[in-house]
Amino acid sequence: MVKLISESSFADDYGRNSPFTHLLLPINRGIADTISQRLYLLEISENGDCIRRPIKLQLLESMKRRFSKFVVGSCSGLLSLSICKPGAEVICVSNPLTGECIELPEHERDRADKSFVLYKMGFSPFVDKFKVLRIACKSWDDSETEKCEIFTVGVDDRWRSLGNLFSRMCIWADWISLNGALHWILQDSSTVGISTFDLAEEKVGRISHPPGLVLDSSTMNVALFRNQLNLVDCSVPSQITIWTMKEYAIASSWTKDVILKSWFPPDVHVNKLIPVERLHNGDIVFGHCAVLISFNVKQKKCSQFEGFGVPRIASRIITYAPSFRSPVEATKEAHWGTINV
Repeated sequence: MVKLISESSFADDYGRNSPFTHLLLPINRGIADTISQRLYLLEISENGDCIRRPIKLQLLESMKRRFSKFVVGSCSGLLSLSICKPGAEVICVSNPLTGECIELPEHERDRADKSFVLYKMGFSPFVDKFKVLRIACKSWDDSETEKCEIFTVGVDDRWRSLGNLFSRMCIWADWISLNGALHWILQDSSTVGISTFDLAEEKVGRISHPPGLVLDSSTMNVALFRNQLNLVDCSVPSQITIWTMKEYAIASSWTKDVILKSWFPPDVHVNKLIPVERLHNGDIVFGHCAVLISFNVKQKKCSQFEGFGVPRIASRIITYAPSFRSPVEATKEAHWGTINV
């Protein structure tokens, strides 16, 4: 049983079939050891009951008292964290359930305060490896990239260059990891579409978006709900449209749910609500700040989760599939000079 729940595929299968829905709430106050004290796991049952569980990561001594960004992302049961120190950034991979945490080799920051760096983590079931992507852009408001590198957990001992694989990047676009590839909306001067990065082959590709829909990276984002590719469309001011690809890579399998903002209570700041997950019964969970709402698509009604005891929810709520996979075990094949665990 322990081996089964430690397998990489367990988290994805659990997220797809479990009657429970899990969300991670990183409450960031600016320093790394505060993140470990203010990370909450929410478990939502089929009947809408919500249980809060505090999570405390076993951060390394070398990470303490460093100013931090926050949780970079979640993938197949593991989290990636970005922790800053003068002149460099430390990327960590952690399992929030077991508390285990490893530190990847440091990387010198590009042009210090002038460049904006993105970190994205994904998992490929085809090679059974986690990979972390590092993309340096010229600045926080410039989509032109300067450098792209990748690190394979358990294999590499240093960051590898991918050359000019991504010439331009939408800095604020959401990314998801699904079926061994990263997905995001890419818009440049000539085209716009859902781009993919195959983690096994380390190649860029495309996947079909809803037929007839004109994509716009400023009002649309990809999302992962119950382990399916989704597209959140906010291009119409009065509504939120959620597209779901029922069968991966099949263009004709896209379906949509249209949610009018007028269906929400008047005291809810609808324009700030972000869809974060779909419950097992089909309801969609929206969240922002101290509000967490479940919306029943069929009945066009919503209800607010009460009493989960978190004073303020981070604007970026993270979907999470529980797993006991060990990030420490993933490093045992690596030939690193120093492995911090």
